[in-house]
Amino acid sequence: MPDRPVTVLVCDDDEDIRTTLEWYLAQSDYRVITADGGLAALAILARGVVDLVLLDLLMPGMSGMDTLVKIKENPVTRNLPVIVLTAVSDSQTVDRCRALGACDYLIKPVDTVHLKKVFARALAGPPPLSVVSSASPASPMPHTAPVEVSALDVLRRELDVFVKKTRSHLPPLQERFAKVRTLFPDEGLVKEAALRLNDLEFVLNEFAKLSRKGT
Repeated sequence: MPDRPVTVLVCDDDEDIRTTLEWYLAQSDYRVITADGGLAALAILARGVVDLVLLDLLMPGMSGMDTLVKIKENPVTRNLPVIVLTAVSDSQTVDRCRALGACDYLIKPVDTVHLKKVFARALAGPPPLSVVSSASPASPMPHTAPVEVSALDVLRRELDVFVKKTRSHLPPLQERFAKVRTLFPDEGLVKEAALRLNDLEFVLNEFAKLSRKGT
Protein backbone atom coordinates (compact mmCIF):
# COMPACT_ATOMS: atom_id res chain seq x y z
CA MET A 1 0.00 0.00 0.00
CA PRO A 2 1.46 3.40 -0.96
CA ASP A 3 1.68 6.15 1.69
CA ARG A 4 -0.26 8.55 -0.55
CA PRO A 5 -3.96 8.01 -1.40
CA VAL A 6 -4.43 4.96 -3.61
CA THR A 7 -5.23 5.90 -7.21
CA VAL A 8 -7.79 3.68 -8.94
CA LEU A 9 -8.43 3.75 -12.67
CA VAL A 10 -12.06 2.79 -13.40
CA CYS A 11 -12.47 1.73 -17.04
CA ASP A 12 -16.07 1.17 -18.12
CA ASP A 13 -18.08 2.43 -21.10
CA ASP A 14 -21.20 2.87 -18.94
CA GLU A 15 -21.25 6.45 -17.63
CA ASP A 16 -23.60 5.63 -14.74
CA ILE A 17 -21.29 2.86 -13.51
CA ARG A 18 -18.24 5.13 -13.77
CA THR A 19 -19.99 7.94 -11.91
CA THR A 20 -21.30 5.69 -9.14
CA LEU A 21 -17.96 3.93 -8.61
CA GLU A 22 -16.10 7.24 -8.65
CA TRP A 23 -18.39 8.66 -5.97
CA TYR A 24 -18.33 5.52 -3.83
CA LEU A 25 -14.55 5.05 -3.93
CA ALA A 26 -13.94 8.73 -3.23
CA GLN A 27 -15.94 8.32 -0.01
CA SER A 28 -13.45 5.62 0.96
CA ASP A 29 -10.45 7.92 0.44
CA TYR A 30 -9.41 6.56 -2.95
CA ARG A 31 -8.30 8.91 -5.71
CA VAL A 32 -10.31 7.94 -8.79
CA ILE A 33 -9.60 8.43 -12.49
CA THR A 34 -12.15 7.25 -15.04
CA ALA A 35 -11.87 6.10 -18.64
CA ASP A 36 -14.72 5.26 -21.03
CA GLY A 37 -12.74 2.70 -23.00
CA GLY A 38 -9.52 0.76 -23.40
CA LEU A 39 -7.65 3.34 -25.46
CA ALA A 40 -8.46 6.08 -22.97
CA ALA A 41 -7.31 3.84 -20.12
CA LEU A 42 -3.98 3.09 -21.80
CA ALA A 43 -3.41 6.80 -22.42
CA ILE A 44 -3.99 7.52 -18.73
CA LEU A 45 -1.63 4.73 -17.67
CA ALA A 46 1.05 6.11 -19.98
CA ARG A 47 1.08 9.53 -18.36
CA GLY A 48 0.02 9.15 -14.72
CA VAL A 49 0.41 7.27 -11.47
CA VAL A 50 -2.17 4.51 -11.08
CA ASP A 51 -2.07 1.86 -8.34
CA LEU A 52 -4.95 -0.36 -9.42
CA VAL A 53 -7.22 -0.83 -12.45
CA LEU A 54 -10.91 -1.78 -12.30
CA LEU A 55 -11.68 -3.03 -15.81
CA ASP A 56 -14.89 -3.85 -17.66
CA LEU A 57 -14.69 -6.42 -20.46
CA LEU A 58 -17.56 -5.58 -22.81
CA MET A 59 -16.66 -2.21 -24.28
CA PRO A 60 -16.84 -0.83 -27.85
CA GLY A 61 -13.59 -0.29 -29.68
CA MET A 62 -10.82 -1.86 -27.64
CA SER A 63 -12.35 -4.54 -25.43
CA GLY A 64 -11.41 -5.03 -21.80
CA MET A 65 -9.63 -8.26 -22.71
CA ASP A 66 -7.47 -6.47 -25.30
CA THR A 67 -6.81 -3.69 -22.78
CA LEU A 68 -5.67 -6.27 -20.24
CA VAL A 69 -3.29 -7.74 -22.82
CA LYS A 70 -1.78 -4.31 -23.52
CA ILE A 71 -1.36 -3.57 -19.81
CA LYS A 72 0.44 -6.86 -19.17
CA GLU A 73 2.61 -6.57 -22.31
CA ASN A 74 3.98 -3.20 -21.21
CA PRO A 75 6.99 -3.55 -18.86
CA VAL A 76 5.93 -0.33 -17.07
CA THR A 77 2.41 -1.55 -16.23
CA ARG A 78 2.66 -5.35 -16.26
CA ASN A 79 2.83 -5.57 -12.43
CA LEU A 80 -0.17 -3.28 -11.97
CA PRO A 81 -3.05 -5.13 -10.26
CA VAL A 82 -6.03 -5.38 -12.59
CA ILE A 83 -9.45 -6.37 -11.28
CA VAL A 84 -12.02 -7.37 -13.87
CA LEU A 85 -15.57 -6.14 -13.13
CA THR A 86 -18.01 -7.48 -15.69
CA ALA A 87 -21.34 -9.17 -16.34
CA VAL A 88 -19.57 -12.01 -18.19
CA SER A 89 -19.43 -15.13 -16.01
CA ASP A 90 -18.50 -18.02 -18.32
CA SER A 91 -15.54 -20.16 -17.25
CA GLN A 92 -13.60 -19.67 -20.50
CA THR A 93 -13.51 -15.90 -20.01
CA VAL A 94 -12.50 -16.30 -16.38
CA ASP A 95 -9.68 -18.67 -17.34
CA ARG A 96 -8.53 -16.31 -20.09
CA CYS A 97 -8.37 -13.37 -17.68
CA ARG A 98 -6.45 -15.52 -15.19
CA ALA A 99 -3.95 -16.48 -17.89
CA LEU A 100 -3.50 -12.83 -18.89
CA GLY A 101 -2.71 -11.77 -15.33
CA ALA A 102 -5.90 -10.32 -13.81
CA CYS A 103 -5.65 -10.54 -10.03
CA ASP A 104 -9.40 -10.80 -9.39
CA TYR A 105 -12.63 -11.31 -11.31
CA LEU A 106 -15.85 -9.74 -10.03
CA ILE A 107 -19.28 -10.31 -11.56
CA LYS A 108 -21.74 -7.41 -11.76
CA PRO A 109 -23.58 -6.40 -9.70
CA VAL A 110 -20.87 -6.43 -7.05
CA ASP A 111 -21.26 -5.84 -3.33
CA THR A 112 -19.48 -2.55 -2.63
CA VAL A 113 -18.23 -3.58 0.81
CA HIS A 114 -16.64 -6.68 -0.70
CA LEU A 115 -15.16 -4.55 -3.47
CA LYS A 116 -13.06 -2.68 -0.90
CA LYS A 117 -11.83 -6.01 0.48
CA VAL A 118 -10.79 -7.10 -2.99
CA PHE A 119 -8.94 -3.81 -3.45
CA ALA A 120 -7.06 -4.33 -0.19
CA ARG A 121 -6.12 -7.87 -1.21
CA ALA A 122 -4.95 -6.75 -4.65
CA LEU A 123 -2.79 -3.95 -3.21
CA ALA A 124 -1.26 -6.28 -0.62
CA GLY A 125 0.19 -8.60 -3.24
CA PRO A 126 -0.57 -11.01 -6.10
CA PRO A 127 -3.05 -13.57 -4.66
CA PRO A 128 -4.68 -16.33 -6.73
CA LEU A 129 -7.49 -15.05 -8.92
CA SER A 130 -10.99 -15.68 -7.61
CA VAL A 131 -14.40 -15.36 -9.18
CA VAL A 132 -16.84 -13.45 -6.99
CA SER A 133 -20.48 -12.53 -7.44
CA SER A 134 -22.52 -10.35 -5.12
CA ALA A 135 -23.88 -13.52 -3.50
CA SER A 136 -20.42 -14.93 -2.72
CA PRO A 137 -19.25 -14.90 0.90
CA ALA A 138 -16.71 -12.22 1.70
CA SER A 139 -13.21 -13.29 2.70
CA PRO A 140 -11.46 -11.76 5.73
CA MET A 141 -10.40 -8.19 5.11
CA PRO A 142 -6.63 -7.53 5.26
CA HIS A 143 -7.08 -4.03 6.69
CA THR A 144 -9.81 -1.72 7.91
CA ALA A 145 -11.22 0.57 5.25
CA PRO A 146 -11.01 4.26 6.21
CA VAL A 147 -14.66 5.10 5.57
CA GLU A 148 -17.71 2.83 5.59
CA VAL A 149 -20.43 3.76 3.11
CA SER A 150 -23.85 2.20 3.55
CA ALA A 151 -26.07 0.78 0.82
CA LEU A 152 -28.42 3.69 1.53
CA ASP A 153 -25.66 6.16 0.67
CA VAL A 154 -25.06 4.36 -2.63
CA LEU A 155 -28.82 4.43 -3.38
CA ARG A 156 -28.91 8.18 -2.69
CA ARG A 157 -26.08 8.68 -5.14
CA GLU A 158 -27.83 6.51 -7.77
CA LEU A 159 -30.99 8.61 -7.40
CA ASP A 160 -28.99 11.82 -7.65
CA VAL A 161 -27.26 10.64 -10.85
CA PHE A 162 -30.61 9.57 -12.34
CA VAL A 163 -32.30 12.90 -11.58
CA LYS A 164 -29.43 15.02 -12.96
CA LYS A 165 -29.06 12.93 -16.09
CA THR A 166 -32.81 12.94 -16.85
CA ARG A 167 -33.16 16.66 -16.13
CA SER A 168 -30.36 17.43 -18.58
CA HIS A 169 -32.58 16.08 -21.38
CA LEU A 170 -35.68 18.04 -20.37
CA PRO A 171 -34.89 21.58 -21.71
CA PRO A 172 -34.27 20.54 -25.35
CA LEU A 173 -37.29 18.22 -25.20
CA GLN A 174 -39.50 20.98 -23.83
CA GLU A 175 -38.23 23.41 -26.46
CA ARG A 176 -39.03 21.01 -29.32
CA PHE A 177 -42.39 20.20 -27.79
CA ALA A 178 -43.30 23.89 -27.52
CA LYS A 179 -42.81 24.21 -31.28
CA VAL A 180 -45.07 21.24 -31.90
CA ARG A 181 -47.78 22.73 -29.68
CA THR A 182 -47.83 25.95 -31.72
CA LEU A 183 -48.49 23.88 -34.85
CA PHE A 184 -51.03 21.47 -33.36
CA PRO A 185 -52.52 23.17 -30.27
CA ASP A 186 -55.74 21.14 -30.27
CA GLU A 187 -54.27 17.72 -31.05
CA GLY A 188 -55.19 15.22 -28.31
CA LEU A 189 -51.79 13.51 -28.38
CA VAL A 190 -50.05 16.86 -27.89
CA LYS A 191 -52.23 17.70 -24.90
CA GLU A 192 -51.60 14.28 -23.37
CA ALA A 193 -47.86 14.62 -23.87
CA ALA A 194 -47.90 18.02 -22.15
CA LEU A 195 -49.51 16.43 -19.10
CA ARG A 196 -46.92 13.64 -19.09
CA LEU A 197 -44.06 16.16 -19.22
CA ASN A 198 -45.51 17.86 -16.14
CA ASP A 199 -45.79 14.44 -14.46
CA LEU A 200 -42.14 13.75 -15.28
CA GLU A 201 -41.01 16.99 -13.66
CA PHE A 202 -43.03 16.12 -10.55
CA VAL A 203 -41.49 12.62 -10.40
CA LEU A 204 -37.97 14.02 -10.75
CA ASN A 205 -38.62 16.45 -7.90
CA GLU A 206 -39.81 13.58 -5.73
CA PHE A 207 -36.72 11.53 -6.58
CA ALA A 208 -34.54 14.54 -5.73
CA LYS A 209 -36.23 14.75 -2.32
CA LEU A 210 -35.57 11.04 -1.74
CA SER A 211 -31.90 11.42 -2.61
CA ARG A 212 -31.59 14.07 0.13
CA LYS A 213 -33.76 12.29 2.72
CA GLY A 214 -31.93 11.52 5.94
CA THR A 215 -28.83 13.52 5.03
